[in-house]
Amino acid sequence: DLTLGLSLIRPTNKFTGDVLMRDPGLLTKERYGSTRRVFVVVEDDRGIPAEFQRRMVAESPGVEVVDFAGADHMAMISSPAKLAELLVRIADKAQ
Repeated sequence: DLTLGLSLIRPTNKFTGDVLMRDPGLLTKERYGSTRRVFVVVEDDRGIPAEFQRRMVAESPGVEVVDFAGADHMAMISSPAKLAELLVRIADKAQ
C-alpha cells in the first residue's frame, strides 16, 4: 500500500551510529588525500547527469576521472562485463 509505505519513510543517516565514523582522526585531510581515488563518470546516467557528476568530482581535488559510456546509473546491472573490465584496468594502473 503506497499510503502506508509513504507514512513509514523517515530521514536517516545510515552511518551516524557507526563507531568508525565517530573517530575524529578518520577523515583528516592528510589521511583522505593519501588514498588514490578514481571516479567513474557514467555518461548515460539519467538520474545524475554526467555534467553534475563532474562538478561533484571537481570539489574533491586529486581524483582521477574515468568516463564510462554505454551504462546507466546502475552500471553493475546495465553493463557488468564492461564495468568489470574498466575496474580491472583501474586496479592494474594502481600497481
